Amino acid sequence: MPLSPRSCAVHRFSTRLTGYEQALATALKELETLPTHSVNDVKSLPDVTAALTTCIASKQYSLEGILAPLVADACLTVLPSNPAHFSVENVRVAKILGGALSDSLVVHGSVLTRDTAGVVKKVDAAKVAVFTCDFDSSQTETKGTVLIKSAAQLTDYTRSEEAAMDAKVRELVDAGVTVVASPKFGDVALHFLDTYKVAAIKCASKFDLRRVARTTGAVALAKLIAPTTDEIGRCDQVVVEEVGSTKVTVLRQQSAASRVATVVLRGSTANLMEDVERVVDDAVNVFKGITKDGRFVAGAGATEMALAARVQKVADAASGLEQYALEAFGAALTTMPKRIAENAGLDAPSVMAALTAAHAAGQDSVGVNVEGGDGSPGGSPTTLNAADAAVWDQYAVKYWSIRLAAEAALTVLRVDQIIMAKEAGGPKPRDMLAADVHDGAP
Repeated sequence: MPLSPRSCAVHRFSTRLTGYEQALATALKELETLPTHSVNDVKSLPDVTAALTTCIASKQYSLEGILAPLVADACLTVLPSNPAHFSVENVRVAKILGGALSDSLVVHGSVLTRDTAGVVKKVDAAKVAVFTCDFDSSQTETKGTVLIKSAAQLTDYTRSEEAAMDAKVRELVDAGVTVVASPKFGDVALHFLDTYKVAAIKCASKFDLRRVARTTGAVALAKLIAPTTDEIGRCDQVVVEEVGSTKVTVLRQQSAASRVATVVLRGSTANLMEDVERVVDDAVNVFKGITKDGRFVAGAGATEMALAARVQKVADAASGLEQYALEAFGAALTTMPKRIAENAGLDAPSVMAALTAAHAAGQDSVGVNVEGGDGSPGGSPTTLNAADAAVWDQYAVKYWSIRLAAEAALTVLRVDQIIMAKEAGGPKPRDMLAADVHDGAP
């Protein structure tokens, strides 16, 4: 009995699904045999720096020599005793306009790009209190009117407010607090804080408050009350420094086990520093991945070419329509090295031909040399051994990118299969004769 056109279409989709699933399983299985490098000691500064270099160079080429050591130092500074508990939130970025990128540095602690609110600019062995409310005189919940009939009453009223604020600040001083962080400070409050030599850090953003609390280990309080010993944060030094023409407040932790590290970026333009900030964030996330899985595979498109060659071998040995899906999967993997060659301004067909020949000879680590020429006489080669050149991609990132991309394609194919399996059209047309019997017409 011949198959209907719809049945044939469903069969083709089912065969294509089977081929893609087989290709995905082959690629993921072969990927496990391709790691060429591993970071065994996550606390080693040279090993971590080398592992982060490729990630940074892929986005800010020629700046990896400056940024990789900074990011590695910042990550190792806040690395806990159990590396699996590393948090990317503990590495922050502060952007200060001016200077060159080579002037960037790492501060063990937090850097706020503003001056302190009071006259106290430096405190050693600081004890920090963090408040989420405004540090000012308390206001009534409802509006009221105070009737003052004489100058003496006005003076007494003002003195009562000053006395109340004086008592609050004295309570903090008696508790040992030498630095206060709050979203806003009133004039009277600042006067008494300066009188008692207490530094005032204004943090208009709640994120800055959280950063100060995380750096010092303080507990953020919602009311102006004296904190307990456990609620007070500790900081080796709170100082106002001038970087370029910008005054910054530095909460520096001299101890090796600092909870927060800040990468201070310098640059000539705001756009440059924003681009570099994104690179730093990506590199910190790479370090987070290293704490879980330190394996790396060859970069520069070498891994994709190796997987494409191995999937093609499976396709050559396959019979039936699955062969076409396997070949298409392998061809899709070669898109990455081709795009790398095009973005580098190389002759993509020549580069792909050289890569194909190298991987056919079993050289699984050969990738695109972005510093190479176009293959003309006298030019530098367009391929290189990515493993020997220390160009690596993280194994976990490569694994999940291939798996998720393939599963997305399979999902689309499954939806198409469902649509093809269902008959098209709406409800069946009514039988006019049958309808006339029930519509009550005479």
